[in-house]
Amino acid sequence: AISSGGVIWRVQDEENYYIARFNPLEDNLRLYTVHKGIRRMLANARVRLPAGQWVAMKIVQKGSRFEVYLNGKKLLDGTNDLFKKTGGVGLWTKADSVTSFDDFLVKSLEQ
Repeated sequence: AISSGGVIWRVQDEENYYIARFNPLEDNLRLYTVHKGIRRMLANARVRLPAGQWVAMKIVQKGSRFEVYLNGKKLLDGTNDLFKKTGGVGLWTKADSVTSFDDFLVKSLEQ
């Protein structure tokens, strides 16, 4: 099954967080804010990858600056200061997707 999945971070609660997700059915990688339960797109990249293969997603957040990588290539970057506190991290799937995750790692960049 082809599936859509991604990463959420700076999670304040179930209605406030950032999300980056890849959808092979739509050939895109998108970054959203979910604020007070309302999702808004911040960035979008067209990505065509073969279906049924593992992809590696990496999110780098430093202050208000974000970078989103797919298979080692930076595809999205910019700034947004909606969520300033660190918050939680997690995994996301589209409602009808069957998505697998492996090697989920979170690192603090603060020294």
